[in-house]
Order: sequence, then structure tokens, then C-alpha cells
Amino acid sequence: MQICLSFPFRLISKDNFKCYNRSGRFYLSDKFKTFEKNAAIFAKMQYNGGILISNLEVEIIAYYKNKKHSDTGNLSKGCLDALEKIIYKNDNQIKRLSVTVYEKSQEEKFEIKIKEIK
Repeated sequence: MQICLSFPFRLISKDNFKCYNRSGRFYLSDKFKTFEKNAAIFAKMQYNGGILISNLEVEIIAYYKNKKHSDTGNLSKGCLDALEKIIYKNDNQIKRLSVTVYEKSQEEKFEIKIKEIK
């Protein structure tokens, strides 16, 4: 079984939205919190199965209108965290991960494909 999710907004990196208070403690910006909340909402709208507990393979495909986006290696963390407790128990179940970026796309969106592996 493969779960395919589509998100009609820009994929952003969690690292780019970490902020620090005066005492040096980090917190996530409101922009990232909104992204994470929207990703969870769209995932819940598309998936109504049980929470997966096995090992997983995940493919993330991000579409951008231009070349201005986070490094490919930093894109996965935020969206994978948003799917915890909705699709899978914990993102440490992900044993294979691929991230593909397409630039010069007509719209900014991303897709996630999740497959259980034995």
C-alpha cells in the first residue's frame, strides 16, 4: 500500500524558521507553525487510515516557481514532523527518504508518498 498526499502550498525548511529569544533559547516562528498546522490539516483531509507502526519509505517531491528555496537536504524535517501521529507514530520509522525538487514549475506545491517496507 502506498499513501499519496498532496499539499497546495510551498514546502519550507524548519531550520530556516528557527528563532532565538534573548536568553538564547530557540522557538519556531509563527510562519512555520502555520505551515505545520496546514500540513497536518491537509494530511488529515486525505488520509483516514490507522497510524502506521512499521518501517517506512518516504518520497517527497517539491515544486517551486523559481530557484529560490531551501537546500534539498533541509526540506524534509518540517513536513515529516507535521505528519507524526497522523500517518505514522514517529518519524524515526522512516528508513528510506528521497527528496526531489523541481524548479520553474507553474505552481508551488509538494507531494509526499509513503510506503511500508518489510
